[in-house]
Amino acid sequence: MNDFSELLKRIGQELGCKNTQELYNYIINKGELGCNYSYFSRIEAGRTVPSIKIINNLAKILGDEYSDRIILSFCATIFTGHDYLFTTYKEKEEEQKRESTKAPSIDKKSKKNEMSVHQVSTVSRTIHHYLTSLVLNLSRKSLSLQEIKQVKKLDKDNLQDILDDLIEVGLIFEEDGKYNSVHVELQWPSPYNEELEKIYKQLDLWDLKVTENLNLKAVTKTSMFRRVSPRYVGIIQTQLELTMSLLRCSEEFDKKHNNDAVMLQIDFSKGKLPG
Repeated sequence: MNDFSELLKRIGQELGCKNTQELYNYIINKGELGCNYSYFSRIEAGRTVPSIKIINNLAKILGDEYSDRIILSFCATIFTGHDYLFTTYKEKEEEQKRESTKAPSIDKKSKKNEMSVHQVSTVSRTIHHYLTSLVLNLSRKSLSLQEIKQVKKLDKDNLQDILDDLIEVGLIFEEDGKYNSVHVELQWPSPYNEELEKIYKQLDLWDLKVTENLNLKAVTKTSMFRRVSPRYVGIIQTQLELTMSLLRCSEEFDKKHNNDAVMLQIDFSKGKLPG
């Protein structure tokens, strides 16, 4: 075991990966790592030191949140006996440990972050967990228990237990008897294992009834079946992406008047048919 292998294990835990295979699947699903699973498992076990190319790839794949720690940890592993050169790395590790023991602060609620598998599993435990997280993510202020219960589907005796579950995994926080989301915009991880694939299928089914469960009124509901050329498929897809971008930024650009909660579901499919 060395500094770098210990860091890899810690990153896996932070990402909610249960074992080395899940961490490897998570990484290669996001980019080209440059090694197979067998070699990666040896790196994590501390039996071999990765190449500079793999380190660069890993830092790029995992992004700003981990890149400095990865590179400095790698250097600390290569240049043993020169720890004084890597105090920044050691300080970052100590800071990470301290932060993990702190309760979430309001400042963190605007941080974009990818959910861990454990967090996704908690949100999908029941439809009421899922709806509670949606309501708090969309709320512009902290909500009391009674305010959350104003959503008919959430007027449940076990709502407090649901809130406690979401607090435990760091998705929401409680302050002065009111609740709010830690992260306003959550990034869901790609389905890199069977557990996530199963969860997302369930969430897709729940999404079909979100409007009903949250008492949202249909503004536009339509469907169309047509033959089009490949060129028009691209044009339509681009237009839909622009619509989604408009919806994402509308919350930021018109904050004073964003009183309506909306849900937009798009199913744009294509294929070959006879004739």
